[in-house]
Amino acid sequence: MKISVVLALYNGSRFIVDQMVSILNQTRLPDEVYFSDDGSKDNTIELVEKFIQEHNLSDSWRIHINKKNKGYAKNFLDAAMMTTGDIIFFSDQDDLWVSDKIEKMASIIERNNQIKLLSSNFRPFYEDEDTRKWSRKDLAKIKEDCSLEFCSMKNKCFHLRSAGCAMCIRKDFLKEIYPYWTKGWAHDDFVWKFAALADLGALFQYTTVKRRMHSSNATVIRERTREKRIIQLDETYQQVLSLQKFAQDKGITDKSIEKLLNKNVRAVELRQRVLKKKSIISWLKLWLKYKDCYPRIKGLYLDLYLAFKGTYRGV
Repeated sequence: MKISVVLALYNGSRFIVDQMVSILNQTRLPDEVYFSDDGSKDNTIELVEKFIQEHNLSDSWRIHINKKNKGYAKNFLDAAMMTTGDIIFFSDQDDLWVSDKIEKMASIIERNNQIKLLSSNFRPFYEDEDTRKWSRKDLAKIKEDCSLEFCSMKNKCFHLRSAGCAMCIRKDFLKEIYPYWTKGWAHDDFVWKFAALADLGALFQYTTVKRRMHSSNATVIRERTREKRIIQLDETYQQVLSLQKFAQDKGITDKSIEKLLNKNVRAVELRQRVLKKKSIISWLKLWLKYKDCYPRIKGLYLDLYLAFKGTYRGV
C-alpha cells in the first residue's frame, strides 16, 4: 500500500528540520510527504525547500501553500484529502518520529482490513522550561507491550486517547467521514470519534513519537474565558450532532451508541446553560449524572468557575 505523510506547517522554522530528518530516517520510507503551509511568517518554507533540494526529494516531497489561514485542523484534513496514498500519517512540525514508526504501524493496518484508524503512543521531551510537565502517573500509563486494542464507542472509547501525531488513517475512510467535519473540531478528535463510532479504530501500545514540549505548544499558564468557552461548547454541540447524523446515514443502530450520543448531547446542553445562564441546577445535574461526558473531570469545575468569574489563568 502507498504511504503518505501530511505535515501541517505554521511558523515552524525552529524545529522543522529535525522532524524532516526523523521522517527521512524511517526504516520504511513514505511514498509521499505533503507539506501544507498555513501562512507562515518566518522562513519555514525556505527551510523545507532547501531540505528537499539537498536530499533530492522533489519527486515525492511536495509543498502546498494555503491562500488564507485555515487553522491547524482544517489545514491537516484538507491536505490529507489532497494526498495520493492509501494510508495517511499525520505529522506535527516540531516532534521527532521513532525510526520504525511507519514500518510498524503500516504493517499492522495492512494486515487488519477492519482497522481504518490506527493510533499509537507518544512520550514527551522538554525543549523549554516554560512547559507543562507530565506527571509520573500519566507517564506510567503509557504501555510498551506492542499489544493492539480495538477501540469502539461500544467499549467506552468516546474520548480521544492518543494524538494526531501518533495516528495513521486509511484514505478511503477519511474520504467517507470528511463531509461530516464541523468548524472548530480538532482533526485527531474528529477521526478518532468517527472510527470509534464505526467500530473501526485501534490503539497500538507502542511509542512511535517523541513529542517536543515547548513554550509555543504547552505553556504553563493559559488564559480561558467564559466567551471562548461558550463558543467551544457551541462547536462541540454541532460535533455530536454530526456524529448522530453519520450513525443515521450509515445505519448504525446499536442502542448503547445511541444512548451514549444522546447523553453527550444532553451534557453539552447543560454545560451551555451553566455558561450562558449561570445555572447552578444545570451544573449539579452535570456533577450527578454526566461526569463521564468530560474528557477530564477538571473541565466540570472549570465550567462553573468561568460562569461566575469569567476568566481563568492556569494549567
